[in-house]
Amino acid sequence: MLVCVLWLGPAWGAEFRASVDRTQLQVHEPLLLTLSLINSDTRLRAQGVDPNIDLTRLGDAFDVGRPEASTHYNIYRGQGRSTSEIQVEIFPTRSGTLTIPAFHIDGLSSAPIEIEVLKQDAALPDEVFVRSGADVASESTWVGQQLVAWVDLYHRVALESASLGSNVETAPVQIELLPNWKLPQETRQERIDGLDYEVQRSAWAVFPNQAGPFTVELPDIWVTTQAGAQLRLPHQRLEFQVQALPPDVPADIIVGTPQLTAEPLPEAFTQYELSEWTLTLKAPVGVTTLPRLLPGIELPAGLKLFPDPARYHTQQDSSGIMDAADYSLGIMPLAAGEFELPAIRVPYFDPERGQAALVELPGRTISVAAGTLPQPASDITDTAVNAAGAAAAEVPSGIGIWHISTLVLALLWLSTLYLWRRQPNRTKVSTLSEAPAAGPAKDERQPLQQQLLAAMNSRTLEQGVQQWLQHQPDDRVVLDAVRAVQRFYYGHGEQSEADVQAKVQQALSLIKKTPVPSQSNTSDPWRAESFSQRP
Repeated sequence: MLVCVLWLGPAWGAEFRASVDRTQLQVHEPLLLTLSLINSDTRLRAQGVDPNIDLTRLGDAFDVGRPEASTHYNIYRGQGRSTSEIQVEIFPTRSGTLTIPAFHIDGLSSAPIEIEVLKQDAALPDEVFVRSGADVASESTWVGQQLVAWVDLYHRVALESASLGSNVETAPVQIELLPNWKLPQETRQERIDGLDYEVQRSAWAVFPNQAGPFTVELPDIWVTTQAGAQLRLPHQRLEFQVQALPPDVPADIIVGTPQLTAEPLPEAFTQYELSEWTLTLKAPVGVTTLPRLLPGIELPAGLKLFPDPARYHTQQDSSGIMDAADYSLGIMPLAAGEFELPAIRVPYFDPERGQAALVELPGRTISVAAGTLPQPASDITDTAVNAAGAAAAEVPSGIGIWHISTLVLALLWLSTLYLWRRQPNRTKVSTLSEAPAAGPAKDERQPLQQQLLAAMNSRTLEQGVQQWLQHQPDDRVVLDAVRAVQRFYYGHGEQSEADVQAKVQQALSLIKKTPVPSQSNTSDPWRAESFSQRP
């Protein structure tokens, strides 16, 4: 009777077990290892703070995936018990008989497990494999130089899926602290030993920022074929030596060989007419790191330069990043004749030669035809002065100079009186009000220009467009409208008034949707209005 009672109600003790889903596999195929702690209050932890399972005991015979921990409670033979488990995929790195060692916790040990890793026939080429590399010719690079690291997945069997198992990592500086970009994936065909392979390239562009050893850890790749085979291709490690730039080289110089190109110059230049010339600078640098304005452009006397800020755009492919900047140069001749445009030079650091160099756009000769200076707007006072001058010219030569002076002063006095009488009556008020901001003078003979000035709240078109580009650097609508108006009124442009008016209306619509902040400082304590404001 006592024996039966003891058999029916045993005291369940803690158990610690290790198991695998199979004992025979190929190199780099996944093997699921499960560690189970049963009937214990202890929870298994393989990562995080104070882990109690040391997966590094697997040594270099296995690559280890990401462990997943779980806990559940169930009823077994009328009694409840808890189970804590860790499951992790491991990948044998060599063939032969390998042993998964025993693990220990709370005085309990799991049993060692032997597995057989089959050796692939050397005569049979791999169906799936990887290759890695970088775009530098050697293992040496420079601070600030673009480094493109890539990993290629080769396969000659159909794949169900292929994915990266982690993110790219760098040392000693983490990649999150460096300028870096994941480049677009590229697919190509390649023939090796008479066999055709599909190749998928994953690449990253990184810019090291300090000298010394530099390591790039490329991610592992998880592959499942359509036949159901699973494979993990291990991490690839690339090591480089980063060199510091020479002491005489500026830190903000372009590192890498740039390209400087230009659109054809306008066919004809006319005195006092504004012509536009566009240049493009491309370089293998980070996004928006090219200069905002081209350096060192000095035109000869007789030519006026109006440079616009750079407009940036980036080209990306699996070979790296190519940042580009478009520079629009407005050139206005102030005299007729022939002028020599200077050569445009941009300094850069040549990584292959290890020294500073210049990319140069040769100088060019332009011919400027004579033109007339556009007449500026004049007010009624100027008209009165001109009338006085004409009247003075008609006076007989016998009349003295004081007669002419008296006549001119009288005409000026009458003009002033006329303007004063035309002003509206103003009544004094007892309270002070804020004076309105002074706006540009109206000129009914140039309505398109006045509409743009009023919309941009500026005194000149150039001031308004520069203010607009400070807040909307990528916009071309307002800039094109301003240039069109300038050519129409001052440059004898070829566009019709209807075309210019259409551009102006489009710009006005955009400005209304995106107001330009006023340049006036309303918080200036020395303005007259501030003395009447209450604290």
